[in-house]
Amino acid sequence: MGIERKYKDPNETISFGVDWSEYLGAATISSSSWIIPSGVTQVASSNTTSKATIMLGGGTLGNIYRITNRINTSAGEMLDQSIDIEVIEK
Repeated sequence: MGIERKYKDPNETISFGVDWSEYLGAATISSSSWIIPSGVTQVASSNTTSKATIMLGGGTLGNIYRITNRINTSAGEMLDQSIDIEVIEK
């Protein structure tokens, strides 16, 4: 999995996610957390057995924020996947 770039307006509250299903095989997500830098705000987060989602608000126009989803799997693995969020005027 490479680092994907997504976009948000500084005034939006919007959801982003990581679909782990191709990587997990028969395993499932046991727990999920998000590592986010200052400047953006986590409004909510959730996960299913194969996908993790975060809702973000805030951000400064022109900045790029790297957020990371960290999961623990039923197979005992701990995995990270990052997304770059670029704040643009939409």
